[in-house]
Amino acid sequence: MVPLTRTFRCVCAVGAYRGAGIGAIADIYRPDQRGLAIGIMMVSTLVGPVLGPLIGGFLTQAFGWRAPFILLLAFSGLIILVVSILMSETHQYKTLERLRKTDPAAAEAITEAQQILSHKPKFGSPWEPIAVVFEKQILSHLLVGLIGFAALVSSQTELPSVLSHKYGLTPGLIGVSMLPTGIAGIIFAPVGGRIFDRAAARHPGHPMLRLTFNNWLSLVGMPVGLLVWGCAAQTRTHLAVVFIGLFMVGGSMCVYFPAFMGYLSCVKQHQASTASSGQNALLFVISGALVMAGSAISGSIGIGWYCSIMACLHFSFAVIAQVQISRVRVGERRKQSGQQLSPAPLVQ
Repeated sequence: MVPLTRTFRCVCAVGAYRGAGIGAIADIYRPDQRGLAIGIMMVSTLVGPVLGPLIGGFLTQAFGWRAPFILLLAFSGLIILVVSILMSETHQYKTLERLRKTDPAAAEAITEAQQILSHKPKFGSPWEPIAVVFEKQILSHLLVGLIGFAALVSSQTELPSVLSHKYGLTPGLIGVSMLPTGIAGIIFAPVGGRIFDRAAARHPGHPMLRLTFNNWLSLVGMPVGLLVWGCAAQTRTHLAVVFIGLFMVGGSMCVYFPAFMGYLSCVKQHQASTASSGQNALLFVISGALVMAGSAISGSIGIGWYCSIMACLHFSFAVIAQVQISRVRVGERRKQSGQQLSPAPLVQ
């Protein structure tokens, strides 16, 4: 039964949609509007982990283990039907080609028409998404997101065991204890996106500078949240302290990710879906590996020390990313200073 369930769980992953979602947002929204749009999209993925365990537990207890699968099948079928009927193609190349047939004058009036037509969609190699995210301008910021996401997932994975053994909570109360990270994400994902959009309006020609504030918030909030919840759980401090730490972990991850995905869609405008798919592949593979290792590590040295290790990792990668951002800022200031000090041309 377990091998069969795992096999079909892998089959479900083939239909991963997030890459297409980021690509659609890159097609529809301007760079200074994408952060909020991605943050709102992330809210939908955060509502599931909050409500899923509660609804799934009730359905399983009332109707058996097949009930959640039947509900998901019906809900997924409804979503596919609604999207197929109501959502039109957003790919800029295909949209422009359709416009050229129906209204050639309007198509010619589009400023970026030639640039869009020069990027005809094609099916690339299967390793192209991974190669894209390993580029120098992306990798350090990707690592910040990877470690942050892994820290969040591993925290949620270890939390039931901690609450059961150290605090003696019942399964029902453990399910409710998942709410702090989910609520934090629902609040801070749009906030993080909005911060990125405001930075995009201030730095229209330098996408990396738009990550400044989001990276700072993640650099401070994630390590502090991990240390608070891990050390509190290790020493059996009051549950309120544990939940405050988890709230900070969820909020820090979700304030950063809309900004990073917005940045990714800007530097890879015509490869937004490709880059997002590569990022998602690495995200879940590395996070899964860290979660499995984390269970063994926290079991041997304690949840406090494990969270301290994750906090140090995240802090280190966030500092490296911030240094890269600062170098871009310094280079831009030197460029502006050089332009201001350049001598005026002689009048002939």
